Amino acid sequence: MAKMRVKETVYTQRVEVIIPPGEPRWLDMMRYDCCYPATSADASKLVRLASGEGRGETGERVTFLRRTGAPSDPTVERWASFGCRVVYFGEP
Repeated sequence: MAKMRVKETVYTQRVEVIIPPGEPRWLDMMRYDCCYPATSADASKLVRLASGEGRGETGERVTFLRRTGAPSDPTVERWASFGCRVVYFGEP
């Protein structure tokens, strides 16, 4: 009996977040919301934040790409519970 392949649609969304300096709790949020840095510059910002070299009180604005199996908005309230602020989400 032949195996059937199921075609799966993957949705990609751009999410811009202000991440505060300090403990990198946002790493768990990235995993929860299936996010990854949009560019190498965004990845460098995350490395700086994780090493404690973030931007003082204001934090860093980082752009993520978010992949999901269904169209949905990022969990803004959950990002806030990790000390982050979602400032934009939409098409990549």
